[in-house]
Amino acid sequence: MSLAIFGASFVHRVNLLLLVFSLMISAAIVSARMGRRQMRNVVARRTFPTLVPVGRPFTTLVAVKSNIHRPIIGLSLGEVSADSRTPLPNEVRVTEILPGQTAQLPLVRTFVKRGSYRLGVLRLRSDYPLGLVRWQSLVPVGAEQPVIVHPALGKMQPLGRQRLGIQGSGEGKPQTGLLEGIDEFRGVRDYRPGDSSRLIHWRSTARRGSLVVRELDPAAGRGILLVAYLVSARRSTNDRLVDELLSFVSTLVMDVSRDPTLALTLLIVGKSPVVIRGTINSQRVSTYLRALAQAQPTSEKADLDRARHLLDQTDTRDRRYMIVSLDGISPPGSLVWDQLPSRRLLPPIVLNASAGDLTPLWIPPGRLDRPV
Repeated sequence: MSLAIFGASFVHRVNLLLLVFSLMISAAIVSARMGRRQMRNVVARRTFPTLVPVGRPFTTLVAVKSNIHRPIIGLSLGEVSADSRTPLPNEVRVTEILPGQTAQLPLVRTFVKRGSYRLGVLRLRSDYPLGLVRWQSLVPVGAEQPVIVHPALGKMQPLGRQRLGIQGSGEGKPQTGLLEGIDEFRGVRDYRPGDSSRLIHWRSTARRGSLVVRELDPAAGRGILLVAYLVSARRSTNDRLVDELLSFVSTLVMDVSRDPTLALTLLIVGKSPVVIRGTINSQRVSTYLRALAQAQPTSEKADLDRARHLLDQTDTRDRRYMIVSLDGISPPGSLVWDQLPSRRLLPPIVLNASAGDLTPLWIPPGRLDRPV
C-alpha cells in the first residue's frame, strides 16, 4: 500500500516538473519568437561629427525606430570595436520606444590620442519580452567617413598675437603686423577710421585733397607661411612635445581663421610632408586641422627633400614666415630654407618648443580647464 502511495506521489511530482519544464520551454519559445520579430523590425542610423578635438567627450547620436506598430521594449545599444585603437562607448539601455516615435540615443566616448579612427558596427540587444532569451543584431553602417581627432585647442595670448603679427585677427581691427615690407596694391580708396597710416597714398591724397589709402590684395598682401617642423635631431621623439607643438599650431590656425581675408599656407614637415594653401576661413579651417591631426614626426632625409620640393612650388611673396620646431632646425633641415630669403619673405619668426618659446604666447588647453 505504501509503495503504491509512494509511486503515485513520485509520478505526480514528475508530472509537475514536466509541466513546469514545458511552461518554461513554451515561454522561452514565445519570448524568442517575439524578440526575434522585434529585432527584425528595428531600424537604427547614426550620425556624428567627423572632426573632433582630442580629450573631449565625443557623442554619436543613434536614431532608433520601429517598422511595426508596436513599442520597442528592453533594447540595449552598443558598439563592436572596429580595432583596438578605437575606444568603445558605454552601452545605452532604453526602456520603451513608442510606435511612430524615433529615439535619439547618445553613445559617448573620449579619444585620448589624435589621429584617424573608424567607428565599430552598431550592436542591438533585446531581452524582450520576458528576459529569457537575448537577441543580438549587428547593424550595417555602410561606408562611413572616419573620425578625425585633431589636436586640442588652447588660446592665444595678446602677447602671442603681437609677437606673431596677428593682433587684430578676428576683432575687426587692421592687422598692421602683416603690412610690413609690402609695396604692391590693387587700387586706392578713401581713408577709413582704423586704417594704418603706412597705407596712405600721399600722391592721390594731395591730388584729391582728402586722405586716400592703398587697398592691398588679400591673397598676396596679407599672407602667412606657417611651418610645423616635426624633425628632431634626437634619437627618440618626445610625444608630449609633438602634441604640444601641434596643439599650438592648431590654436594659431583657428585664431587666424577668424579673419577671412588672410591667406594661410601651412607646411607640415614630418612623415609624408603636406602643404595646404589658400584663403582661410571658418569653413576651410577643417582642412588644416585634419592635416595636423594625422601629422607624424620624422628623421628621414627623404621627407625633408619632399618638403623642400613642396616649398619650391609655393608662392612665398609677401608672406609673414613662421617656423614652429620641436628643438630647433637641424643642419639637414636648414637646406630646405636656403632659397627663401631671395623670394621676398619677411624676416622669419622661429619658435623652439623644447626651449619654452611657446609658453608666453598661448594658454595650453590643459590650463583652460583649470578654475581661476
